Amino acid sequence: MYAINFHRDKFNILYTHKKITNKSLIFEVQHIIGSGNYGIVNKIVNFITKKEFAMKKMEKYNYTNRNEVVVYDSFTKILNYHKYIPKIYYIINDDDYYYIIMEYFEYGSLNKFYKDDINPYNLLLIVKKLIEIIQFIHNQGLIINDLKLENIVLGKNFKIRIIDYGHVSAFNDRLQLTTGSPLYLAPEIFKRIISNEKKDIWALGISLYEFITLIHPLENIVIYDPESNTKNKKDIIFCHQKFLENFTNIKNNINFILDYKLSLHNLKILKLIINIILKCMQYNYKERTSVDNLINFLNEHTNQFQQSVNHH
Repeated sequence: MYAINFHRDKFNILYTHKKITNKSLIFEVQHIIGSGNYGIVNKIVNFITKKEFAMKKMEKYNYTNRNEVVVYDSFTKILNYHKYIPKIYYIINDDDYYYIIMEYFEYGSLNKFYKDDINPYNLLLIVKKLIEIIQFIHNQGLIINDLKLENIVLGKNFKIRIIDYGHVSAFNDRLQLTTGSPLYLAPEIFKRIISNEKKDIWALGISLYEFITLIHPLENIVIYDPESNTKNKKDIIFCHQKFLENFTNIKNNINFILDYKLSLHNLKILKLIINIILKCMQYNYKERTSVDNLINFLNEHTNQFQQSVNHH
């Protein structure tokens, strides 16, 4: 642990959520809660208020990092953005780094969280909120481009947010064709087809499948070029025919979560989530569901389940 004092002259405050007072920007930097090509995320605690935050420290020379700062700053200008995006308290830089100080999510990313710790009804509410977040972002004319479990975090009371916006692009921007995590890329991307929001819908289906089953559905379908020593998206061969041949198995495999010990009520909820996943994983992007359709579908069914919960 160490202290960081953002009042020092070398730091520039790019954004603050409220007026800065003397000593309000002194923090104790605690353990690392995330890391990647972008930099590192630490849990930090304010020396005065003892309030907990997450601090994302990113190198300035990286385009993705600069893009994320611009996107986060744009979100802060939207009324009530924090209902969908992590609340941003400060954006700060120095000569070498950006520092984004945001709200802290106690349970961390979904790739480290076991779904059986959540009852099926709360799981359904999490899925619904995640879709609402994606809808909010799409309504800003933006594509996430890198939706995956490690970029989704969970806090108290099952508060869920997407935290990585470095790969965000506008609709119809060809950046969609060159950015994203290989195993989450939609099949049309490998054909150099821009599908805008349908790219995120595909990644949502993959992510939910992985969260529910603990298995990535494309592990045995996406292969790497054996002549390459690196495993990046340029070396991936998406086996379209193999995907179509195996999609039936994917549908069958997901049913293993329907444990015989589940009550009929919980079984119906999990089948509903499976239905959502399959709607998202339509191979042809023109037939893939939209976020608005998913919202309507979920509103109808969650109201039914809520009534059922209230009667019990």
